[in-house]
Amino acid sequence: MIELLFSSLFLIAIVFFVSLAIVEGQVWRYRRRNKTALPTPLLVTLTTGPVLLATAILLALSLTFLGKGTGLIVDHCLVHGLNHPHLCFEHLPAGQLSFLAVVGASLLILYIAVKLATLAKSTLKYARVNRSVSQFQTGRINWLDSDREMAFVAGIRQPRIYLTHILKKRLSRQALRIIVAHEIQHIRNRDLLKMFLIECLLSLYSRRTKTYLMNQWVLYREQKVDRQLAGRFGRAAVADTLLCMLPIKNHEAGLNSAGGDIEQRITGLANLNERSLFSAKRAYQWVAVLTLSLTVFLTVEHHALETLIGWIN
Repeated sequence: MIELLFSSLFLIAIVFFVSLAIVEGQVWRYRRRNKTALPTPLLVTLTTGPVLLATAILLALSLTFLGKGTGLIVDHCLVHGLNHPHLCFEHLPAGQLSFLAVVGASLLILYIAVKLATLAKSTLKYARVNRSVSQFQTGRINWLDSDREMAFVAGIRQPRIYLTHILKKRLSRQALRIIVAHEIQHIRNRDLLKMFLIECLLSLYSRRTKTYLMNQWVLYREQKVDRQLAGRFGRAAVADTLLCMLPIKNHEAGLNSAGGDIEQRITGLANLNERSLFSAKRAYQWVAVLTLSLTVFLTVEHHALETLIGWIN
């Protein structure tokens, strides 16, 4: 049993690290050559690909064990001989534990453990910052005293809006209204929770790749909210507010915001009638369907998986 476990983990490790390397290479190419926003289906695929491929293999192995144990999958283990690896508890072959399989499985476990520890550290840091901000909470919308122009949402369970008083000195009432509506829309879209889950997935990548893909996700979320507000306030009003966020000269203030590239957001509003923003939800649905289809295919063709496991062991 232990031999089959390590061999299976080694197979998952090979698929995971190879797909991880492919994503890293693709991001490196896009980061150098492509200055525009990534298409949403590609962004979703790059974000979830390695995890979903590894999950598909894990599910296929588990379903094969379950299917043979319950009789849903025909047991043809004896046809191939007892020396052949079988995903079946009744006919588990006795074999020698491969050193390469142990190393591969251990690397996978160690890599995931290190990445989870890094994610936990950043999560705790965010929690401390959120607690520090929470002492200023008096309502859903809160004004802070600061010499920096800021507007942001903090808190995942109970998100609240924070703005600085200095915004009132430069921005019109209409612009302030749009900025507040923008932050409210982020809360309605549950963007903080979604971005936290995305950050969990991206924590598996290198720092540069994680930063690039996270910036792409921020831009996608901001463009989505811009388009939602354009239907309420009009494109011109939203675009004017975005221009207020962009410092024109070095001595002029600009709204301090991690809200994606302002120029790309304005361009997105200008092209609103020419192309629609592809929904990430639809992209996730397609990726989920492909993952389930791959899982079913590998379960049906479980003999190929058994042969591959026997080869790498």
